[in-house]
Amino acid sequence: MSTPPTKAILFLGATGGVALSTLRRCLSAGYSCIALCRNPATLSNLLSSSSGPSDAALPSNLTIVQGNAHSASSLAACLVHPNDPTRLVDAVIFSIGAKPTLSGIDDPHVCEKGMSALLEALRAVRAGEANPSGKPRLVAVSSTGVGTLGRELPWAMVPMYKLLLGQAHKDKRAMESLVVEAGKKGEVEWTIIRGSLYTDGPATEGKVRAGWEDPVAGTRGQVPIGYTISREDVGKWVFEKCVEGEGDGREWVGKVAVLTY
Repeated sequence: MSTPPTKAILFLGATGGVALSTLRRCLSAGYSCIALCRNPATLSNLLSSSSGPSDAALPSNLTIVQGNAHSASSLAACLVHPNDPTRLVDAVIFSIGAKPTLSGIDDPHVCEKGMSALLEALRAVRAGEANPSGKPRLVAVSSTGVGTLGRELPWAMVPMYKLLLGQAHKDKRAMESLVVEAGKKGEVEWTIIRGSLYTDGPATEGKVRAGWEDPVAGTRGQVPIGYTISREDVGKWVFEKCVEGEGDGREWVGKVAVLTY
């Protein structure tokens, strides 16, 4: 009996802190990882700086594809399992976002456009001649302050979020709506990650608190209220709970995970 191919995971926004943290852990676990990047050298440099000499070879289980996460055609080329063309990738880690500028953010619809392109690409690949099987697990990184079912922020942070992050959060809400609708149609199995204010700190042990919301049922569990969480810790949580969790983290399928310290 042949051994089934290892799990394949597509990373969008892999040069950002959350996805990069998850990617490093997936590579170490031996999963087949694909990263779509506008500038592959940026990701290569980030991985090299964390793992050894700058001229060290990249992991053999990593494929970096040059392309734009807003291009459905670029995305379609990355959605098929690299070792089994009859299957879609097992998971997609979606962590693209806008960059702040002096006048606001550089693209006020970056997340919405990226998610629209991803879902368009997924439909196109499924409708193609190869018609690969599978339903990818979609993990989409969002932010606290986006939810509508209850408070996620300390009161002291509410004015700052509204003033500085209003447009970015509008984009995140649009992205989240696309994810939830795709789940209702049976196109993906999803988990949305809402971390509190992201920092560049290290991973911690035992400090992350997690709560949940179910936007389809309109219910929520005990949602923790906190100020910050490191991108490294969020990526670690995604790896442990959504990639390697018991039953592939099915506890969090169809849920919004709210993470903070």
